[in-house]
Amino acid sequence: MPIFTDAPKDWPVLNLAGLGENHHLNAVNIAKELTVQFNKDDKNRVTSFLESIFLEQGILQSHITIFSGSTKYYLFIFNKNPEMSSRFYSGIRHLFSNSENIQSVYYSNFELNTDSDPAIPLRQFGPDLLTKLGKSTPEGSYLVWKQDTEGEQFSNTEEFQLIMDYQDLSDGIHSYLLADILRSIKDIEDNVGRIELPDDEYSVALVGPENKPFILSASTKKGIIFHFHGERVTSRYRRLFWSHFNKYVKDLKDYIIQNDIQLDNYNDKSPKTLWAYFSN
Repeated sequence: MPIFTDAPKDWPVLNLAGLGENHHLNAVNIAKELTVQFNKDDKNRVTSFLESIFLEQGILQSHITIFSGSTKYYLFIFNKNPEMSSRFYSGIRHLFSNSENIQSVYYSNFELNTDSDPAIPLRQFGPDLLTKLGKSTPEGSYLVWKQDTEGEQFSNTEEFQLIMDYQDLSDGIHSYLLADILRSIKDIEDNVGRIELPDDEYSVALVGPENKPFILSASTKKGIIFHFHGERVTSRYRRLFWSHFNKYVKDLKDYIIQNDIQLDNYNDKSPKTLWAYFSN
């Protein structure tokens, strides 16, 4: 079965007998084929799998990311439903149509109609988008917020308001939220439903969407908060992170309340109290 693609003409022709149902296995096989050829010219290199890309409306996941000089290619794999796949890829192409250094490429069991009515295959934020970094934490400063322009005040930024919204949303569910994240990064067993906030601050280095590094910290005093790499993370990224993270927290809290699950008891010492200080 032939594999269809709109990859650059100087990229190698894949020696694969079609694409299977498992997208992860497809991505591994395609990356192997491309890497063999790319290693010969040292111009192109495969950098990651399943990279998540922050957009205003949601999160887009590419199957493979490749750098060629200064150009970044997001590769998308389609193996069923030609009509919907064509619409998805048309939408993806439109997203990057005005970018000078980002392009999209597809591999598919069928030829896509890139003139189809565009649709975008977006997903919502979830803790499965976080990965534990371990000992390879990038050096540098990690900050909740970083001033972009001289005289900029944290309390006047959209990021500040999003963090304040998060404090309201997370109040009463810190133990469930922390457990949900730690289960996802394999720091606790799958059957652990709650983790009380520790008196002594706990921290873990993570990598999130777009392969950006940050640190999660948790304590009874500050609650759960994120510290982003000062050089690698932009204000746009932080804003979109909090915007999408808040939707996930709201959904979690709605589920807990709707199912009459016991909320956290802070004994009048909710972390929200500390953050309320900054808003006065």
